[in-house]
Amino acid sequence: MKKRPLIVLAVAAVIAGGMYLGKPAIQRTVYKWSLFHDDAPSDVAFTEVLDHSGNPTALVQDLWKRDRVAVRIGVLHYLRRHAIEGSSLWPSTREIVLQATRSGDIEAAENALTILENNHDAQGIAIATSMLSDLDPELRPDGADQLLQQPRRPGRALCAGRDGSASSARGRGQQRGCCGDDQPGPR
Repeated sequence: MKKRPLIVLAVAAVIAGGMYLGKPAIQRTVYKWSLFHDDAPSDVAFTEVLDHSGNPTALVQDLWKRDRVAVRIGVLHYLRRHAIEGSSLWPSTREIVLQATRSGDIEAAENALTILENNHDAQGIAIATSMLSDLDPELRPDGADQLLQQPRRPGRALCAGRDGSASSARGRGQQRGCCGDDQPGPR
């Protein structure tokens, strides 16, 4: 047998073996490239790259600074799953979450409000209340939903008025009904 085909076969086997053994690293490199260059990277790319990075906080902050809506929403989806109380991500990415509530994008604001609620952040209630008075009618229900999920003091019910303002009804409808109507308050 000639030496040339044997050498080509050996080189091809080495390349194939290297690709097989390096497949996870190659995939992460491709995923990382897609995070920084694709218009709408997948959640798999976020999870794969951030979970295997040595410092996910720095990568999250870098992605957030790219100022692309699809990437920011992907970052918030990742933070919803991983930035929980007790994790190192939560205190270090809190400022990003607060920025997302003021970003102007409804999906980003919804995700940010959920992250604040999951971490029992004190500003979550204030931000949800401000959403009730937002000019965007699609954002008001999100603020009301978050406020209604918060623990309330006995004898008080938080209601969202028709104009988007927040009010509280005392007791069991003793004054006016909940939300400013004449119906009895919550029981």
